Amino acid sequence: MTAADGRPLWVVGDIHGQFAKMKRLLQDAELIDETLTWSGGDARVWFMGDFFDRGTDGISSLALAMRMQEEAARAGGEVNALLGNHEVGILSALKFPDNHLLVQAWGRNGGMPDEPAKLTPDMVDWIIERPAMALVDDLLLMHADAGFYALFGTSIEQVNEAIASSIRAKTPQGFEYLVDLFAEHQTFFTVHGNGIGRAHFMLDLFGGKRIVHGHTPIHHMSGEPPASITGPFVYAHDLCMNVDGSIYSGGPGFAYRVS
Repeated sequence: MTAADGRPLWVVGDIHGQFAKMKRLLQDAELIDETLTWSGGDARVWFMGDFFDRGTDGISSLALAMRMQEEAARAGGEVNALLGNHEVGILSALKFPDNHLLVQAWGRNGGMPDEPAKLTPDMVDWIIERPAMALVDDLLLMHADAGFYALFGTSIEQVNEAIASSIRAKTPQGFEYLVDLFAEHQTFFTVHGNGIGRAHFMLDLFGGKRIVHGHTPIHHMSGEPPASITGPFVYAHDLCMNVDGSIYSGGPGFAYRVS
């Protein structure tokens, strides 16, 4: 368990290339101003991964997060992001353009054909450096509502290093494995067997009192129309919070202040 930091903590779900919506939701939260400059003071912001695909401007979305990170640090704040499966997908398309399995999987998941070539070396490095999981205050942050993370280790540090090693590799097998694993969804949802037990297992293993994730659009779990989703979906006896605001399906998106 980590001690509470005391600074405001915000989480932002999957952006999926919806740059205009990303700007608006961050401005509504007063984390950036009208010039897209950091205005959040000492606040902490965690993006939950999936800046890319299904929308046309993942590059600008990633660039804004990177800029926010630099500006927030100078103001006493903090901006970070998790590695999402769509980051894995676009890197696989960039690194292994002749691997039909990877390129076709990325395309089926909404990959924008022009975007891999637009990734700059510093963007690639930044993506590779993102953790797969993080323990922030008493929250276990992970992109996917999935149990596969435990296959990579029994601590957050082990998991992050093992997954980072897979995407640093010069061969495609690690990417193929990750793409398959990220197909897992709704593992902690109570209508799918013992979801509460699985959530307890992950929290006992990695720490924290609640899992916060994206990956599965909220409307797939709540049954609400995407346009009506303006906040997180809490489930599994309050053990889990989904912050994927169904943004590419028509949801407005949101930044949620946890503390």
